[in-house]
Amino acid sequence: MSLLKALNLPPLRPQAPAGAGSVSIAIDKPGPFEPGSRQQLSATALLPDGSIRNVTGKVRWESSDENVVKMLPGRPSGLAQVLRAGRVTITATLIGGKAQDTITVKIQARLQDIVITPENPLVEAGETEELTATGIRADGSTEDITFEVEWSSNKPRVAFFEPDSGGSCETREAGTALVAATHPDAPDVHGFTKVEVFAPGRGPALQTISLEPLNPDIKEPPVVQFRAWGHFAGNVKHEITRHVRWTSSDPTVLTINADGGRARPRLRAGNPVVTAVDRVTGKSQSTTVYVALPGVRDISVEEGDLTIAVGASATVNVTATFHGIAQTMRVNELVQWTPTLSNVATVPGMGNLVHGDAPGETDFTVLERLSGASTVVHVTVVPATTP
Repeated sequence: MSLLKALNLPPLRPQAPAGAGSVSIAIDKPGPFEPGSRQQLSATALLPDGSIRNVTGKVRWESSDENVVKMLPGRPSGLAQVLRAGRVTITATLIGGKAQDTITVKIQARLQDIVITPENPLVEAGETEELTATGIRADGSTEDITFEVEWSSNKPRVAFFEPDSGGSCETREAGTALVAATHPDAPDVHGFTKVEVFAPGRGPALQTISLEPLNPDIKEPPVVQFRAWGHFAGNVKHEITRHVRWTSSDPTVLTINADGGRARPRLRAGNPVVTAVDRVTGKSQSTTVYVALPGVRDISVEEGDLTIAVGASATVNVTATFHGIAQTMRVNELVQWTPTLSNVATVPGMGNLVHGDAPGETDFTVLERLSGASTVVHVTVVPATTP
């Protein structure tokens, strides 16, 4: 039996173009996959004569991980049961033929809210303000969705977004615009902020700066986001996080991004002072940060033993675990790599790469000096292959 007959499709017309003898299929883009839901998938076939047919019931559906998404048997064909968060590949193969299509699906809890930062920014006309959209999901998780949302402004002459702008807000003339971020998979969920634009050289005078969080107590590894607020005449407040210069009084305890206010604790305990300085007026505000992470229990190199060619480099990730907490921390720049043979391989710079120098084998001892935790990585360097 021919493939077209099996599909209950009409025979090809005589005028079909030469060489057009195959059938291709495509899985139609599904909606958002959420744990606990069911999704009806569909497949479309492009026939050799150029016509299109729905072949949902004439393909074999498969999931790469049925613990995450299970393709249910029977009718209707293509019905997927979403079990938990994760990522899977779903394949549709035409029964009796070779045509196939795959899609990769990311399963997440329902998007509940979108938060835009900086909040209510103050921008000089002609400047570009980089906005960030953070998605908050039903399970409490958050993620950066800046490049997934659609950005819009109610006053494009004041604040304008190019298509696929990724949050880059171009300011054009003085005024106030309401900016929105909307995710295509959740069109009823929006994030909003106002963008106030002033004419060049005519901005309001900054009076004081306040910081958030104040005097935080950091006992776990995750990054801490500091925010700066500018207070202006008339009790007006604008977020100025990206318009100040951030410093830490003790980078061996806490490092901080000078432009964005993202702070990361190191492994040492201490009470560094974080300061934000306005780049125009020089006005500043500071807060003391109390850092006391639990002791390091052990460290590991995620990639394990390595084999690399002479002249090549392999990326490595060194992770620390702690006593009493589940969080882990990347500590590449905080460990020391010591080889048994120094001429075979080296670990330069921030400890993110192992470079092959000469053929041979060596063991590296990777040591976190404060705790004494260590691990050993065996590195084999092979001759470079000639093209």
